Parts: sequence; C-alpha cells; structure tokens
Amino acid sequence: MQVLVPMGNGQVERGDVVMLHEPDNGMFSWCYQTSVGDTPGDISALFLKESVIYLTDDRIVVFRLDSRTLWVRDSTARYSTLDEGQAKLLGTLAHSQGETAGRPNLFQEVNLTELMDSDVFEPTFGESPFPDYKLRSVARQQEGWLLLIEGTHHDLVDVQLDNDYQLVGATRLNPGTDQTETTE
Repeated sequence: MQVLVPMGNGQVERGDVVMLHEPDNGMFSWCYQTSVGDTPGDISALFLKESVIYLTDDRIVVFRLDSRTLWVRDSTARYSTLDEGQAKLLGTLAHSQGETAGRPNLFQEVNLTELMDSDVFEPTFGESPFPDYKLRSVARQQEGWLLLIEGTHHDLVDVQLDNDYQLVGATRLNPGTDQTETTE
C-alpha cells in the first residue's frame, strides 16, 4: 500500500507499507519504507524475499538481514480485522510527523559483525562489494532464537539470540567438513 506521511516541516513523504495480519487471533504487524525519489516502489515482494516472518502464540516477529545487521520487529498488536489494523496504522503515520516512518526505531538492531568470522561477510577479490547474504531460517528455542545465515562464500553460521534479541553466540558451520567454530 502506498501512503503519504506528513512531516514536521509541512512537507509530505511518500512511502510504502506492508501489513501482516493473522485473522485467527488478530495479530498485526507492519513495515514502512520511504519511497526513493518520486517513484514509489512496491516493497511487498522485497519484504517477502528479504524477511523471515515467525508467528508465536502471542506475537509476529519479523527478521530482516541487511549486510552485517539483523533487524528484528516484534509486534504484539492485535486487531480483529485487517481494516482495523490499517486504520490504526494510518492514524499512527498521520500523527508521527515523520518520526515513526521508515526509521529503525520500529526494529531492533542486532550488529552481527562482532560475533562472526569476518570471512563470512567479506567478499574476496573480484566479488561484488555488496554480497547477497541470506537469512536461511529462524527457529524458536526455549532460551531464545536460532538463526541460520549464509555468508559470502556459502559459509553457514548459526546465530543464537536470547529472548530479548541480544546476541548470545555464533557457530560457524564449515562447508564440507564436520568441524565447527564457536564464538561466545
């Protein structure tokens, strides 16, 4: 959905919104992205490609990997219908004066660089300086979360987060061997 968001300076910002609604229990979440230039883009395809969406009994958690940063959006909002959630979202955007829209405060930032072997994230000579890291899977565990991330050289890393999405540790799974390297 494309929206116009009033800014504090009297200007209007154009953006795109993706809404998630689980009709059985009313869970609701959303994501906003500012449009580039005068051409709004459809972020829904990009959102689905780059995000892992995890539903628990009481929340929707969205995980997005962007370079060496993991963004986590945890929403416990509930609305009986998608229309009700959309109305609340549009009201929030209208009153935000641009403070909420597109800003990381909707997401919790988790910097992954400090726990992972730099070879997982660093391209080698001749490779794109903007490699395509992939968040392969997310699993809920009693003590937190386990994420599987594929690095530049198809290395796999298990990243452990606690229940508050703080880094606990990372285990690099070396392709083609039975060896692992753990960092805590």
